[in-house]
Amino acid sequence: MARRIKFVDAYNEDDPKNSSLFNFRDGYMCKEQMRQLDKYMKTTKVVYDQAERSPYYTEADQYLDEKKLIATKEGEEPNANQRFKSRGYKRNIISNSITKKDKIYTSLNPFYVVQDENDTTLVFEGRFESGNLKRVIQIEEFEYDVLLRNDYNSQGYTQWYYFSVSNTKKDVKYLFNLKNFFKPDSLYNQGMKPLIYSTKRAEETGVGWYRGGEDICYYPNSNKRKSGPGNMCTLSFSVEFVYEKDEVFFAHCFPFTYRD
Repeated sequence: MARRIKFVDAYNEDDPKNSSLFNFRDGYMCKEQMRQLDKYMKTTKVVYDQAERSPYYTEADQYLDEKKLIATKEGEEPNANQRFKSRGYKRNIISNSITKKDKIYTSLNPFYVVQDENDTTLVFEGRFESGNLKRVIQIEEFEYDVLLRNDYNSQGYTQWYYFSVSNTKKDVKYLFNLKNFFKPDSLYNQGMKPLIYSTKRAEETGVGWYRGGEDICYYPNSNKRKSGPGNMCTLSFSVEFVYEKDEVFFAHCFPFTYRD
């Protein structure tokens, strides 16, 4: 019988550090409750929003860079219902006699613009195929609250997540709180880890997706469900990036898109 292939950095049930898995639960929940009080709230800022316009740009077409535009074929008729799209990102515009083909960009400009070399803020992105990032709030310098779009063809259910971050700093512990999950419990409390893809690691070593992260805990938060009893749940985990200025992707499981 063929030997089963193991994930890189997969969960090891014999690892002693997994015996303290549930010790994070009380700490995370207490930390969230303290933040509900205004006197404990620090200055926060929105660093990603899927619906709102970014305050870090002044141009009308802030997310569009004509240098990233893919050329269209000649001889096609104008279309009254044009759309801009980049890896799933779309928005309606008024017809301006562009050839009868959607404008397609290799990527979009990010919501947040890094201010200078000393700016440690992560640049989040979810406007690509299968991405479902909705809103990100920076709570502290290296901590972020992440809201996800609901799963397609569901009534407010959320389990999938897929997004990327860039402007990473090496050997710094970042904490991510994914705050609007629906399930009351998860395999993340039994050793499962988020799926991670480091662009620089893949280029240098050939290693693609791998399971990683520390201080992982899945727990109920203070947000009530819009439908049905109970509260929404949060998945919290920390990550130390290996490379400076890397682009790193996080997902619940291996993304399998139309491009694949």
